[in-house]
Amino acid sequence: MKPKLLKIALAPEHSFSARYEAVPYFFSEWHFHPEIELVYINDGTGTQFIGDNIQQFNTGDMVLVGSNLPHLWQCDEIYFINNTKLKAASTVIHFMPDMLGEAFFKLPEHRAIDKLLEKARMGLQIHRQTKTLVLEKNADPAAGKVIRKNHITIADIAYPGPFQRTESHCFKELPAPDSAKGKRKD
Repeated sequence: MKPKLLKIALAPEHSFSARYEAVPYFFSEWHFHPEIELVYINDGTGTQFIGDNIQQFNTGDMVLVGSNLPHLWQCDEIYFINNTKLKAASTVIHFMPDMLGEAFFKLPEHRAIDKLLEKARMGLQIHRQTKTLVLEKNADPAAGKVIRKNHITIADIAYPGPFQRTESHCFKELPAPDSAKGKRKD
């Protein structure tokens, strides 16, 4: 199946978007987009497809999906049964890889972030203390669920680790479509 280019709506006054989504089930199309995506599964179980990796996902999972990497989360069959009380929920942040500018990544202090984004091209599962740190620093106590838009979590992920790739080294990256190359259009 060929992945579909998904257009992410980033407001012109913001360099990234953050949203909390509670739905009866996850079943989006196999898709990709130029934005990097940080996903936290607040609630739900099923199968995640990232590049050529297929594995189970569970409540509490956190994944960093690289630019133009095809992906999909599909809930277990029980979520699709009529009158089920199960719900799926996720918190998702999208941002352009160049949102901080090229000069930012050339600074010695930010090499870890540059390396992280390079590794994210193949997808990264975020684990243990890194996930805890990101959640603690970015949870909005008032909402209890939504990540605040005035915090960037990438530095939190880049410095402490640990993480693992979600897909194999033999996966062939998709070429960026013409509409996804370069800067975003506001």
